[in-house]
Amino acid sequence: MELEYKFVCESIEALEQLARLDAVAGCRLSPAKTGEVRDVYFDTAAFALLKAGYGARVRHAGAERRLTVKGIGGSTEGGLHAREEIETRLTPVPEDDLAAARAALPESLRATVGEAAIQELFTVQNVRIVREGRSRDGGRFELALDRATFRGPRGESSRCEVEVEAVSMSEAALREVAEALRQAFLLRPEPESKYHFGLRTVVRSREPRDTR
Repeated sequence: MELEYKFVCESIEALEQLARLDAVAGCRLSPAKTGEVRDVYFDTAAFALLKAGYGARVRHAGAERRLTVKGIGGSTEGGLHAREEIETRLTPVPEDDLAAARAALPESLRATVGEAAIQELFTVQNVRIVREGRSRDGGRFELALDRATFRGPRGESSRCEVEVEAVSMSEAALREVAEALRQAFLLRPEPESKYHFGLRTVVRSREPRDTR
């Protein structure tokens, strides 16, 4: 189960300040690590995975390829996203990412897709700064600062996001960290996932109905 707070950051300056922050809510932050990742979101033409309640992507990070499947019906109160998450490393690095991803889907979702072809919906090119936070009692979280560019059939869209994800930390402690960041940097809680933002802005003006 993934537990994270998601915010939109309205200025690059605030994002840069977050990258230099030493501590938040009594938690020390590790030095920033910057990298680029490219996510390819996919589904069938009839949106079989979405209608079953899931979004799926293949992440390109250096030479690594990783399939991630996330439930899309979790709570989003105050920017909190609590949802099922399944990750699978695709090894060896496949020649056809989507074919490998299809084969690695959980059995129930392979049955949902059936014989239908899967296709790329949109991509996200992301410059990501990652920092690890650690509380005095050993609780850990990941702070991710994203400058993401979404590209799809309807064009291109960009935004800056801040994600605060529990690694080994209670929901209450995570909420304290997220609230401290929100207040200090005027962050806007974001109920919309990257998946839904991409569908809305660069794929189609109206999302297919979730029929769960």
